[in-house]
Amino acid sequence: MSLTPRQVVQAIRYNAASAERVGWLPHYRQVAGALGIGAERPTPKAFCVAVGAWQDSNRPLSVDGKIGPNTWAQMRRRAATGAGSAIAPDWLGAATAAADPVARTGVGPAWLQVAQGERLRWDRETRRAAEVHMSRDEEYFQASPYFGGRVKDRGVVPPNAGRHDWCAAFANWCLHSAGYSHTGSAGAHSFIVPRLWAFTALPEPRQGCVVVVGTEDSTRGAHVGFLWSFRNLPSNPNGHVSIQGRAGRRLELLGGNQGQRVSVKNERRRMLACRDRQGVTSPYLWPERGAANCNHLPASDQGHFCGRIHAT
Repeated sequence: MSLTPRQVVQAIRYNAASAERVGWLPHYRQVAGALGIGAERPTPKAFCVAVGAWQDSNRPLSVDGKIGPNTWAQMRRRAATGAGSAIAPDWLGAATAAADPVARTGVGPAWLQVAQGERLRWDRETRRAAEVHMSRDEEYFQASPYFGGRVKDRGVVPPNAGRHDWCAAFANWCLHSAGYSHTGSAGAHSFIVPRLWAFTALPEPRQGCVVVVGTEDSTRGAHVGFLWSFRNLPSNPNGHVSIQGRAGRRLELLGGNQGQRVSVKNERRRMLACRDRQGVTSPYLWPERGAANCNHLPASDQGHFCGRIHAT
């Protein structure tokens, strides 16, 4: 089974960024021996293709070209202890593994500036290098380890992440990068579950607040983003904000997976309200920090609370 071009791009990025963290970089000779590349200095593509071939012959491992925790565990048990003079290629070094810095721009709270920076990145790079975003949306899932019904280990993301709904992954990634509480779940409905994150339900709309739209009786089809602009949205300076009969009001969300990219999009679906720890109910959710427990992979400004942390 051969890797698709998309899988090769994803595997190259993953292996370069995760070799040291997963733990196989110090044992590169053993890896080279298992892959049959000996003392060769493989290109990133050739290395990932070799990994995919090894996975294919050691089922039931997933064939994706990535040496993640499961593949490394199998490889370490089955491979020889050495491979002569094999030396890890430079592209696996820690210096090249660092992710691109999180760009910020524009106005508003820190997480909204992160989102605006990502919007500019997509606007600029999609025109000249579409393959960049084959794994950019996959990167967002690093801040959302809960998907598929369970919390995943470090480094595990959905297969073909770009084809999944990734609006919640993007919102989590922006909040995590800025050092604010988030749910850690890839489901948009997770943001109206109070126990999963720390937030204040605002009595009136504010640019940058988290907004979930959809239907209250179903998690399917929900969407989450950051409030960008609005007009005639309900408010109540004294507390609870009623959203009954409020479907169709104009609002714009800045978010991910909007036209398969990061963008600003008009939304006319019903906003979903949530009750915060102070007992106020509103659809306008303002992130706080909370007790620090988040152990997600991307760098973060400071510690903060997350309801779904990595299993390991």
